[in-house]
Amino acid sequence: MLTALDINTNKATDIKPIAINQGAWDVLYLADANTGKGIWWANGQWNIDIEDGDLEHDADRVEDVYGADEE
Repeated sequence: MLTALDINTNKATDIKPIAINQGAWDVLYLADANTGKGIWWANGQWNIDIEDGDLEHDADRVEDVYGADEE
């Protein structure tokens, strides 16, 4: 597991990063498997908004994801 800074409490919290395919077919959202909240990298650390985080707004995204046979 990794830790992320909860932006509401400024305390480290354990996270289990996962990638979620939601919305556009070629975009993955980075989220915490424990809470389903989006995570993002800023200031040299992972961050999370446990209180009222919005996955599509908060999560870092991996865009232009294609299969091996696609361009």
